Amino acid sequence: MINENYKVVPLMNKADVSTGADCDSFNMSLYHKATVIFTFGTVDANATITPKSGATSGAKTTDIPAKYAVGSATIGAPNSDVLGAWIDEEDDFTIATASNKFVVVEISGAAIKQGEPWVTITVNASNDAGACHAVAILEPRYKSGQSPSAL
Repeated sequence: MINENYKVVPLMNKADVSTGADCDSFNMSLYHKATVIFTFGTVDANATITPKSGATSGAKTTDIPAKYAVGSATIGAPNSDVLGAWIDEEDDFTIATASNKFVVVEISGAAIKQGEPWVTITVNASNDAGACHAVAILEPRYKSGQSPSAL
C-alpha cells in the first residue's frame, strides 16, 4: 500500500487560478521530500507556480528552491505521462500555456528554511480563468501505515 511508505495529501481541488490561488498549506517537519503533482484544465495563459515556506500554516515568507518537469503532451494525448527535462528554480517558475498540462514539482525538506516547516504553493494564471488540481506525495522520515496529518 502506498500509505505505508508515503503520505498522500490533497492540496487543491478544481481551484480557479485566474488571479492566484493557494494550495492547502502542508507541514514538512516529518518529511524528507514533497512531490507535488498539478493537473491543469483549460488555462490558455501561462501559469506561475510559487512555493514558499513559513512558520505557520498559510504564511508565505521565504522562497523555496524546487525542481519541476512538465508532461510532454496535453493530458489525454499519447505520451502525456512522459515528463520533459527537470528544471531547477530558486523561487517561482512559469508553465507556458498551461492548458491541460501535467506538472510535477519536487521540494527537498533540506531546502526549507529552519523554523519555517509550512509550505504554501500559489498558482497564478495571469487573469485567465482555468482550473487546477494538486496532490502532494510526501516521503516521511519515519515510515508508518497511519502517519499523522500534514495539513
